[in-house]
Amino acid sequence: MIFRKLVSFVMVVLILNAASSLTVLAAIPQDDKEAKAAKKVKSKVAKIGVGTEVKVEVKLKNGEKVKGSITEIKSDSFTVIDETTNSPSVITYAQVNQVKKKNSTKGLAIVGIIVGVVSVVALVAAGRNAQ
Repeated sequence: MIFRKLVSFVMVVLILNAASSLTVLAAIPQDDKEAKAAKKVKSKVAKIGVGTEVKVEVKLKNGEKVKGSITEIKSDSFTVIDETTNSPSVITYAQVNQVKKKNSTKGLAIVGIIVGVVSVVALVAAGRNAQ
């Protein structure tokens, strides 16, 4: 009889211990995941750098978007000057869902293609005139 009670007590303690361990383990990855995401955002912001000539689009976790230029980078946040309102927004890395550099080279690529086509046409025309 005492043995049964002892075994039951040990089983209850083990089950409670396992349940509490699972909740602790479940909480760790979420915090770790957020820390990794913030670190990734921080790295990307550092790669993009500071300057008014580089435009960025920042998507926040609350659904907002901030478009503009990064003017300051700190250890826990960065500042973006909004391209339409010219107002600064201080954004912590933890608030950010995605940061991307706006494609400013697209216009240059189009100009390069046009210059290349015009050059080829001019060379072909010059070759025909030489004959």
